[in-house]
Amino acid sequence: MIESNSPPPWYCRLDGEDGVSALKVSGSDRVSFLNGQLTNDITLLNPESTMLAGWCNNKGRLVTICQLVDWQEAIWLLMPSSIIENVKKKLGMYVLRADVQLEIAEATLVGLGDGADVDTAELNGNVYADENGFIVKVVSDPTRSIYLIPDLVDVDNEDIDEVEPGYFWLRGIQLSLPRLHPETQEKFVAQQVNLDLLNGISFNKGCYIGQEIIARTQNLGRIKRRMYSYTCAHNELAEPGSTLLADGKPAGQIVDTVSDGNQMYFTAVMSIDKHLETLQLEADTHATIHIEHGERAYAIPE
Repeated sequence: MIESNSPPPWYCRLDGEDGVSALKVSGSDRVSFLNGQLTNDITLLNPESTMLAGWCNNKGRLVTICQLVDWQEAIWLLMPSSIIENVKKKLGMYVLRADVQLEIAEATLVGLGDGADVDTAELNGNVYADENGFIVKVVSDPTRSIYLIPDLVDVDNEDIDEVEPGYFWLRGIQLSLPRLHPETQEKFVAQQVNLDLLNGISFNKGCYIGQEIIARTQNLGRIKRRMYSYTCAHNELAEPGSTLLADGKPAGQIVDTVSDGNQMYFTAVMSIDKHLETLQLEADTHATIHIEHGERAYAIPE
């Protein structure tokens, strides 16, 4: 059971299928290679900074959204464990003759929240690193961090509350931060999950895969679909990739979900002109859906 009001500070293990994994990208060509693949300008990344970026297919649809860290002669791409094998396989097809190595790191990843990273909180920058690992602030959410230890170790801290991993993801949904699942890979253009509003797209750098579609979406005027946060009573049919209806017609698609056993929290890419209307699950039209008016991490243009 997820405790939606867990007292601070807290930590959770991010192991398993619903956790976070790291794709380690090393080699002398790693920066130029990733800059030709990802939506953000990787040349701006440094050991004290972090950024979001997307990797798209040729049609501009997102294969993954990742958070990047530059540490120990490698760039680490943090992303959901459920999609990392697929991403590594597809990204590896583009390496060709570049001096680039891709490796899913054998690492322990821990979510920290509400002051659990107190030992590093007063340092400058968003990444706190030494030879034993790094702690990185989650982009657009200063209350959460991810701690990567480059080894498989047991984690136990009697001084900090341990919570379910779902609580880590719940905080992201409440802030309307995107997370992709296997069911939602290659479904959305970057702006539809608000990656542009999270500074996850560079419109000034050179070419990358899917750039033409993303640039066209940005330059044609008003973006017609955006991602919003919603709630409904716990419903197993509210799952990533499922359709939402407005007036009986498809109006959006669920991106990410977390349930505390009573309440379902989810993000959905919606037609902007439909996102405040009475919505239904296509698979269960009796479900009552409410938009979340809480503290989003950014403003969405109307």
